[in-house]
Amino acid sequence: SLAYATIEETPDWITQVYAEEWLERQISRWGGYRRGDGFDLFAGGFLWVIPPSNDRLEIHEDTRYIINPDSGQVEAFIAVHPITAGTTLAGVFRATHTQVYYHDLSSLGYVSGATAAANVVSAIGAPASGVYYGAMPLLYPVVISPTETKWTWYTPVYWADATWDSDLEQYVADNMRLHALGLVDASNIDRFAWIPLEGGISGEDLVYAVRSEYVALFGGVIVGPPTDIFNMTASVVNKTSDIVDSNQHIILKTDNVTYPYIEGARAWMNLTDWYDLLLDINVFDSFTATIQKVGDVYRIIAIVKN
Repeated sequence: SLAYATIEETPDWITQVYAEEWLERQISRWGGYRRGDGFDLFAGGFLWVIPPSNDRLEIHEDTRYIINPDSGQVEAFIAVHPITAGTTLAGVFRATHTQVYYHDLSSLGYVSGATAAANVVSAIGAPASGVYYGAMPLLYPVVISPTETKWTWYTPVYWADATWDSDLEQYVADNMRLHALGLVDASNIDRFAWIPLEGGISGEDLVYAVRSEYVALFGGVIVGPPTDIFNMTASVVNKTSDIVDSNQHIILKTDNVTYPYIEGARAWMNLTDWYDLLLDINVFDSFTATIQKVGDVYRIIAIVKN
């Protein structure tokens, strides 16, 4: 197996740069020592002399991994809540290949993922047998309209046939499966939508259906994924590179008057095509590429030198 001594030496294709145990331990220490605007080794209190700090933060659940739509890179995502208010979201940590960021959301009045999931489970009701429970909620922005975006908890709800294990002193699930998906407004848990996993709806169709229903709650209409994909053949007039969110992008100026500028990134294509674009395709070369229009950018999702 390969080991990399530093973060800088770690290739972009490695999705988990930090060990989860190490990352969660550092965040727990950081949150456990908070007092006011600083840190205090006795933030947990000491006898009757030093009172415990209410500014301490705890990890809500373990680490999630998401694809950042801006960079196309996988990032670690960890939510935290105040130690005195498990129903409230304090903020989120986001660990990239280069840095660990903390986004303080405490002033926005968002609920925690556990609170959002509990509301969906309550709305579903009790099953004839077994139990429903929410797990692995994920905070993500949902576009309602061009001028409105709602931070939303994606809350999977599972069904489990659980029995009490007296030796372990806990419930043990003998059988479990995904039952439903809910979307909950992080600023108001009474605004949510959920759809069960049944019939022919599952996977991305389930996500799309729930998101459509959720957006409709706010009077919006869901905008589907980009479908403007086409092939083009042209020659390179100029080639340059740029760094976007710590990731290299290659921009080609072409002799095609309709699509004079196209752009490529490692996250948008397979490794072979990326190497071809990076190393083999240069000024005056002819190429054939598959292009996807996303916003105002013509993304290269496949390319070959002619």
